[in-house]
Amino acid sequence: MSEVKLNLVDAERVLHGTIHGSVADSCVAALSAEPETIAELDAALARYIKPRDAGSEFASFHSRDHVAGSRPELDNEPWDAERMKDWQKRVK
Repeated sequence: MSEVKLNLVDAERVLHGTIHGSVADSCVAALSAEPETIAELDAALARYIKPRDAGSEFASFHSRDHVAGSRPELDNEPWDAERMKDWQKRVK
């Protein structure tokens, strides 16, 4: 299974987490709606994939408040393929 790590940033908060690669493709397509908030991105995403019963595709993401005018704190830890590359380096 392919997973992609996303950092979603709007004027109020930063969400970060991992999603299935196919959902990431749909997120890129949803950006064509030019959403300005994470809620708008979630609504645009519903055009491409059936919404979950429990809510947002990003419900499991971790949230951080974002102060306007400051640099958002992103999650830069490697994930999936990058994580495997790091593991291979340590094994050698």
